[in-house]
Amino acid sequence: MGVRRSSTVAVAGLLALPVLMVGCSSGEPDRPAPVARATGLPHGSLDQHDYDAAVAAATDALGADDTISRATATVQTGHVGAANTGHPCRSERRLEVALVGDFPHIVTTGTVAGGDTTVREVDLTVDPQSGETCVISVRTAAARPPVGAAVLDLG
Repeated sequence: MGVRRSSTVAVAGLLALPVLMVGCSSGEPDRPAPVARATGLPHGSLDQHDYDAAVAAATDALGADDTISRATATVQTGHVGAANTGHPCRSERRLEVALVGDFPHIVTTGTVAGGDTTVREVDLTVDPQSGETCVISVRTAAARPPVGAAVLDLG
């Protein structure tokens, strides 16, 4: 059963996704492996600060009619090449947040095998220091969560 969000905080931002899109994908992309972290962290590969930043970014990105069936996050190292939200990621670390579900008000114009352009996943790249989302992209097929991904409770 998915989590239904009634917040309208980011509806305007998500409606502008086609303009902001760096790319979309219908296949399984090559994702970098999650950064190895010490065991015993409260949320898989994320410490509490990273987990809280990932939950806040995910919550902010949801529209009123979005239904989320899975929300996960991993921490990665390296800089983000090009932001598409107006907020740069300046940290050496970044959070990769994947929201899988139903996003009825997001439209993609990307080329998709079979012609189905229904958005099934929204991916966010978040600077854990600032808490700002610097890259938003969508997928028309949900990807498998990376090994070590923390499951986010968007309750």
